[in-house]
Amino acid sequence: MNETLLDTRALDPALGGPDVRSAWFALMVQNTFVAALTGGYMDYPTAQRAAAQTLGLDRPDEVSAQMRRLPAHSDVVPALGLLAGFALVALTNSPLDVATEGLEFAGIAGKFDAILSADQVRASFPITRTLARTD
Repeated sequence: MNETLLDTRALDPALGGPDVRSAWFALMVQNTFVAALTGGYMDYPTAQRAAAQTLGLDRPDEVSAQMRRLPAHSDVVPALGLLAGFALVALTNSPLDVATEGLEFAGIAGKFDAILSADQVRASFPITRTLARTD
């Protein structure tokens, strides 16, 4: 969802620019993947703080708050319009409340039939249990 639908460039002021944002995001994803692949689980807020700490960033709470207020990429609304009539589900590693608030802020939550979070099953991508939930 983040960076696929929602534009993380809005984090640049809090993170210090695009290079730091890219490094921070990569570390965040790496943290969750390593935890998942070794049989553990790390939620996104914890992964975000760990990535910020690794990079020596001093405003992790500001970044976490901003994750709820990311705009949609410019091509998302037209693309979702083309998919009208199909059942659409947003699946994310973000906590459900962050995902829901973020999609609402971006004005696209109503385009989805469901919003699901890996946090609900305590298993991040790429663990297949994350994808098995069908309710």
